[in-house]
Amino acid sequence: MQKSKSNIAEEISQLVPEATSWLLWQIDSENGFHLVASHGFGDQDATSIYQKWAGHHELLQRAAEQKTVLKAQGQASQIKSSEAVSLELIAVPLIENDVALGIFEMIVTNQISMEPFLQSDRIHQVTHEYGPGWLKNLLPATPDNNFQSLELLQQFWRIQQETPPAECLQALLELLVVHGYTNRCSLFQKVGQKTQLLAISGGSEIDSRSPALRNLTQFASTLFDNDFPEPRTFQAQDLKDYSLSAKSIHVFEVDPAGQFHHPSRLLLESFQTPRMTINPELIEEFPVWRLVLSAQKKQTSTKRSRSWWLWPAGLVIAAVLVLLPIPMTISAEGYLVPEDRRNLYAPETGTIHANDLHLPENRIVDKDQLLLTITSLDLETRLSALDGEVATLNEQIRSLRNTRPEAERRNDGRDTVDVNIGIRLAELKAELQGLQAEQSLVKHRIESLKLNSPLAGQILTWDAEHQLAGRPVQSGQHLLTVGDPHSSWEAIVEVRDVDLQFVKQTLEAAPQQEWKLVSLAEAKSRWSGVLKILSPTVEQHPTGQAFAVAAIDLQAPEADQLPGTRIRATLDCGKYPLGYVIFRAPIETLRSYLWW
Repeated sequence: MQKSKSNIAEEISQLVPEATSWLLWQIDSENGFHLVASHGFGDQDATSIYQKWAGHHELLQRAAEQKTVLKAQGQASQIKSSEAVSLELIAVPLIENDVALGIFEMIVTNQISMEPFLQSDRIHQVTHEYGPGWLKNLLPATPDNNFQSLELLQQFWRIQQETPPAECLQALLELLVVHGYTNRCSLFQKVGQKTQLLAISGGSEIDSRSPALRNLTQFASTLFDNDFPEPRTFQAQDLKDYSLSAKSIHVFEVDPAGQFHHPSRLLLESFQTPRMTINPELIEEFPVWRLVLSAQKKQTSTKRSRSWWLWPAGLVIAAVLVLLPIPMTISAEGYLVPEDRRNLYAPETGTIHANDLHLPENRIVDKDQLLLTITSLDLETRLSALDGEVATLNEQIRSLRNTRPEAERRNDGRDTVDVNIGIRLAELKAELQGLQAEQSLVKHRIESLKLNSPLAGQILTWDAEHQLAGRPVQSGQHLLTVGDPHSSWEAIVEVRDVDLQFVKQTLEAAPQQEWKLVSLAEAKSRWSGVLKILSPTVEQHPTGQAFAVAAIDLQAPEADQLPGTRIRATLDCGKYPLGYVIFRAPIETLRSYLWW
């Protein structure tokens, strides 16, 4: 017979009369604490009170983990005055089968009054006898079992109607997780000496090679040695030998061992916190679950047994794959650009300031129009130094020239003075010529930092301002591409290395073989073209794919053709067996190993 909250409160007052205020907590499945009953708070909301207690959750957590009585000090303000009152919180774990189910928490103002209780046998009675019973009596019961069962059957019906037959079993297990009964659910059956995983929640595919699933299957194989008329719970210590990360596993028997069907077991795993008790709602609902799971399992097994015709069908399919020839097309993606185009590269290392970018908004440029200027601090610094050195040498030469006439007027017989001055003057002139030549070269390099459009046309580089404004550039770095949209157009595509041999064979037989091109953005935009050039070398894409660049002359381009339009080009390479066309990549890989 289930007790009411008032009966439990009366039982607590008789067993622990010292506790005038108390809270009864249940440990939920998410490693949290659920308040199921409280007493002694008058008209105040106990929930709003304890939520303001700093460190309160840690007290409950430690008491549950250590399975021992813990105390904590606190303060509270009286309602009719602002005086602080000292409180002592005493957390008593409620334990069953060495597992903490909840916490009985007492709030007292006189800790000395609680010492007799804490030193008596009553603390053991609360912890191991009465406390777990209080929680079980306060668990919410199902108000209307018939209504709940009807709703559950409606959910089963929707799954049967809306889910493909091959996925129904997994969908039923997912429903157990959605109802909050478990974190992961799996169904195993025993066929002869082999344990099979029929379905598992949380994934669209079952990978039996997964180490975690291998360990789970090994554990499940031991469950078929005994019958389970009642559900059984395995805790973490029972699962260590199988290297399972679950905190607890509840095992249900779906089908017992029989003559005409295979036994099966349902496993409910909890990963956040161990579930010490099975949800009472699941216990009440499980007869319906057992019936539905068993029926779905047998239906799946029946469908598998009807697959005798698969072998003949497989032979027919294999014959079709080998003998039926179909056209094989090679596809390559790329983009459209004007054939007459030029690239601009950075002549020096430097920086492009935002005010040095002169790109028109409509992207239309004239020949020799200034597009941008690069600033090189190294060149400007060197030019400034050369200017200073040239000025210094000019001053020295002028000074020597003024000294020479004075030396010529001297009559003391020291004629070598004039000779020395002439030699020095010649040296300075030679040094000046070298500096002036370097000065001219630096000026020319600075002048080359002004980049003009090499032709009249359109800037093809996308978002050039964002890519260049305020950015440092390196010598030789690509900056812009300018093309003439009124010239001929071509498609630049990347042909995969695995397709090169077919492209070459086709073009050797028919050099003017037509390529079909279609816009990736607008399927109705289509063109045709003929291969102009195929790169003799293979490049490596950043994604790891190897390819060769090919240029295709575009026939009859549109008047408003947009540069950079992404396209897919296809080439008809003749007819090959259907199986080869579909499985060409693995066949070629196998051929490379067998030297076919």
